[in-house]
Amino acid sequence: MKITAIVLILSSTLTSCTNKRGYEQPYSFEDILMLSTQQWEMNSDQEEYENFRNDWILFNNLNSSDEKDACYKLGSNTEQMILVQNSNGTIQYVIPENKNDKTECFVKIYLGKKYPKPPFSPFYHLMEKRGE
Repeated sequence: MKITAIVLILSSTLTSCTNKRGYEQPYSFEDILMLSTQQWEMNSDQEEYENFRNDWILFNNLNSSDEKDACYKLGSNTEQMILVQNSNGTIQYVIPENKNDKTECFVKIYLGKKYPKPPFSPFYHLMEKRGE
């Protein structure tokens, strides 16, 4: 009976979900937020981690990645999302806390975009997008 329960929990955790807007999300926002927080707690004091985070911010600023398509104008609320970067540097998943036009706009900007390779993967980027 314990094995059945474990299998059910594992399969429900690993099953990809497709939301109303059509892109796959392998985890809920809460699950990925927990992983992102653990990543930060375990690595934030490491030089390689901090250097990569600084490079990430610089890359985004130089490319004005988040200013494309006027996503900020699609709502006044602050939205959180987590970008999941794979070992090649590609954003494999964008997991928004809320699903709406504003977060969908940011999903289109970031999903599949190639960035510098992270020090490990998956690498979680917690992002907060303010409204105008």
